[in-house]
Amino acid sequence: YHGDIVRRIFIAIGAIMISTAPFFKDQIPTPVFISVIAVVVIGVSAGAVNPRQRFSSLINFGISIIGFVLLEYYAILSYDPSGDFRVKMFFLTNQLLAILFFIAIYYGTKTIRAFYLYKS
Repeated sequence: YHGDIVRRIFIAIGAIMISTAPFFKDQIPTPVFISVIAVVVIGVSAGAVNPRQRFSSLINFGISIIGFVLLEYYAILSYDPSGDFRVKMFFLTNQLLAILFFIAIYYGTKTIRAFYLYKS
């Protein structure tokens, strides 16, 4: 069971999103409200993870996949080596968040695999 690792990663992701959103509000491609809701969903799913419930691990796994795809997509779109400092920082922040979601995918996969290998 690696849900506690996923929980810590989600808390880190939420903290990074909360602390950087005000600086990137003009670059974020969705309304600010959507970003705030995303942080709430990530926080709730981190708090709801339970080693006895497969469903919560499946939800976290799905959130990890969606988060990785969206943030890596926006990181690729925002990459501009000739851009100003803010554009570069937006790219780096998205890239960092995508990497964290990728790590969460890995640990989420290991958790789900363990649930199905060691059914009780």
